[in-house]
Amino acid sequence: YEDNIDNLEDMPIRYNHTFYPDLNAHNCINGTDNPKWMEQNDEFKRLYLFKNHAGCCRKWFSDFDIDGCMNNVVQGIYNVEPCPLNRPDCNNVAT
Repeated sequence: YEDNIDNLEDMPIRYNHTFYPDLNAHNCINGTDNPKWMEQNDEFKRLYLFKNHAGCCRKWFSDFDIDGCMNNVVQGIYNVEPCPLNRPDCNNVAT
């Protein structure tokens, strides 16, 4: 909920940030356009999908190029289901 926004203004867009490793580029991508096999079961989701960039980089690239990963955020695509108007409890769940 945003106390400082007038009722006539649009509510801010909130994203469900997701990061996943690009093993070929040695980097983590910010988006929901990850390969579908990364979310095929709970174990794969825990292994490949992260809520922050640092966690993804530490897990996948700490042995050889964590600095390169941390200094290079790749923006992917987000598929976001919009919230109904005036619904501050909506979290814009990525699909």
